[in-house]
Amino acid sequence: MPQQWASRTLSPSPPHPRDEHQNESQNRPTDALATEMSDQVTPSRLLALPRELRDEIYEHTFSDTIHVHTRRKDIRTRNAGLATCKQIRHEALKAYYGRTTFRVSDAFWDPHLHTARFLKSVPPEHRNFITTIHVHCVGYDAEDGAELSEERAELDLELFARQRCLKLEILAILEKKLVKEGTLVKNGVLKTRVMAWNGRFNEEVWTAKPLNEAPPRFEDAE
Repeated sequence: MPQQWASRTLSPSPPHPRDEHQNESQNRPTDALATEMSDQVTPSRLLALPRELRDEIYEHTFSDTIHVHTRRKDIRTRNAGLATCKQIRHEALKAYYGRTTFRVSDAFWDPHLHTARFLKSVPPEHRNFITTIHVHCVGYDAEDGAELSEERAELDLELFARQRCLKLEILAILEKKLVKEGTLVKNGVLKTRVMAWNGRFNEEVWTAKPLNEAPPRFEDAE
């Protein structure tokens, strides 16, 4: 081998800029990296507002009707607004339960089944916030979508009156069962559906006192 090649040494190639950045990230202290990441978090504009204004926003945010299903284990997690952060969730729960209408359909002609399961999923300290639970008695809604005619008005009105008495009894039985299980809500929260005359036409009304609503009226037969 020639002498000039034997004594020659190779100088290392300069590092690639990408490798320098990778090494720098690996050698950076963990606390410094965490500080840099926390500085990049955008502060919540909602939490920057006064609490009174935030409460008013919550009141206007939650106004939906939620259909309760037995497979839904935690109904609170179904709302994106409550998943924002812990503080907003804590502040908004009262407005959420107070402004939301929870609709429960009876299971095998027993509305107690779904209602009880739903209330058991709600923490006891939050149940008093609930203001409206619609108990949809599927098997007892003969007046749904009914258009009364003069020909059968007497028969229909008698049937609807019996339906209202039956629905009132269902609500009373449901309340007794909830008391026994320790999941009772405030008076007037459980509501059933009736058709009532509003002075111009028959409309759907959800009420805790179905017998107090005006009976529907029939239309003149053609």
